Amino acid sequence: MIKQRNILLNGVLPDPWIPIALHLEQEGHKVSYWIGWGDNGKKELVTSSLPRTIFHENILAWKGIQPGESTIKVHQEKMLPVEFWNNRSELLIALKMMDRLDADGYSFNFSEREDFIFDLATQWYNTLLNHQIDTVIFSIAPHRGFDYIIYLVAKYLGIDVLIFKPTFEPSLLYMMEEIQGEALMLPTKEITGGVSEKLTQKCKTFQADRGTTPQYMINQKKSNNNRAKIGRLTAKLRPGRLFKTDLTAHKYRHLDYYNLFPKNHATAYADSYLTLKTLKRLKTNYSRFVSKAEFANNKKYLLFALHYQPEETTVPSAGNFYNQVSIIKQLSQQMPDDWILLVKEHSTQFHPRFDGHKGRYPDVYSRIHQLPNVKMLDENIHSRELIHQVQAIVTLTGTIGIEALLCRKPVFLFGNSWYKGFKGIINIGDHPELLNDLKGILNDLPSVSDKETYNSLEEITKYLLTAYTYKNYEKYATFDKGQNATIVFRYLVKWFSKKDSEK
Repeated sequence: MIKQRNILLNGVLPDPWIPIALHLEQEGHKVSYWIGWGDNGKKELVTSSLPRTIFHENILAWKGIQPGESTIKVHQEKMLPVEFWNNRSELLIALKMMDRLDADGYSFNFSEREDFIFDLATQWYNTLLNHQIDTVIFSIAPHRGFDYIIYLVAKYLGIDVLIFKPTFEPSLLYMMEEIQGEALMLPTKEITGGVSEKLTQKCKTFQADRGTTPQYMINQKKSNNNRAKIGRLTAKLRPGRLFKTDLTAHKYRHLDYYNLFPKNHATAYADSYLTLKTLKRLKTNYSRFVSKAEFANNKKYLLFALHYQPEETTVPSAGNFYNQVSIIKQLSQQMPDDWILLVKEHSTQFHPRFDGHKGRYPDVYSRIHQLPNVKMLDENIHSRELIHQVQAIVTLTGTIGIEALLCRKPVFLFGNSWYKGFKGIINIGDHPELLNDLKGILNDLPSVSDKETYNSLEEITKYLLTAYTYKNYEKYATFDKGQNATIVFRYLVKWFSKKDSEK
């Protein structure tokens, strides 16, 4: 018999999580705590559907403000035991994650971040204990600062944790119990039927369309063309909004930012003049050092397509290897003399609707340019065009890793990704000592075949779920809303049973 569980849901929306929660409560479980978005009537929908559940609005959780409070307060009924703070690498990741709360890169310094993390950890330690939470479910890998702290405290307390993450095919999810852990080997065929054909077809489509522009690049170009720019400018010129965002952004530069993180943060700084100016300067600096994609016959090439930062793909999913510049320096120092490292920036890094100015400091590109065996390429070149020209790929967790395998190229993987067990992966994330023999590995790179890659795909699809759990993924849905909720619920019940049998 499955024991009754007391559950915290994080990063969730009414669709699909209200019907999932209702299914759980019908089975005798209790959804005690809900952290999610409260705009456009979402909060009212959750609280009316789940009257026993505490609703914690996402934006307040960002700021460290508990439900019913107006400012950050530390209720010190119980202090975290000192040994919690012994894992310095995870706390360093938490500090880095706070880049998202720094409006301009100068407003949220190291000491403030340390204090804030201490407050968050103390708060969530007491919250989890006071509500007797024994299960925490993340709709996506925790990467917002506050939810990463929830994850760390939950693991410290021995609370069961489940994390959903999308694969190369966004309608297929894999599940983990630890951010740096393996994908859960919990068969899903009886829940959703076979999914191997769907993933296989996605991979075959990629192989056939090697010159096709990735969809995210198409979408970003549409959102940054002249028509979109004029639309944003027109919106700013409406009565009552003239210069409002610019002045708001400037105002927050001089305030205790994490306490006053504004509800309208998207308009307060993400599209402000100050941000756009910084992004333009960053892109100009990068363009100064870009070289043509030329390949000499007497040279061999590694391609490192950088990840957009700040984002979950680097922090926390890359673990201790979130610093991409340090990886570039390590590779540069240890590569054989006849190798060149090609570095291509992510096009999103300069997009005006994203926070790329928080993920790169002003002179980062000049420092990379100083490395003699490193060349930077135009960020708009399709990575898939370059994959065929190089000997191997470097990535932290990116989709380019599986794309490289499909092009029969080996991959140096520094973080945690669903394909890390595939043939052709040089798993630096789990075995960092391999970097000490980089020359030897480059001189004897593993071969990659379609047969091995598709065999690995066939194996991992036994454990994937055809469902959506996170915002904006409903557009990839295979099933209707009701079926989707039932699928996730059935998986949770199966996972509960697994965890109960382990105790």
